[in-house]
Amino acid sequence: MALAMPLGLVISGVFADQIGVNRWFMLTGIMMIGITVLCLFIPAIKQLDHSQESEQ
Repeated sequence: MALAMPLGLVISGVFADQIGVNRWFMLTGIMMIGITVLCLFIPAIKQLDHSQESEQ
């Protein structure tokens, strides 16, 4: 995990330099919303909360 953040920042910096910071933030925001919506339709993820309740 200690390697992931600096590596992600380097990659983000390259993309932000290429397309601009505002566009980069817009693109990553759209991607995060897309991933969130996608997770709502994956049954295994929807069941995570229910499996934790049954363990208690």
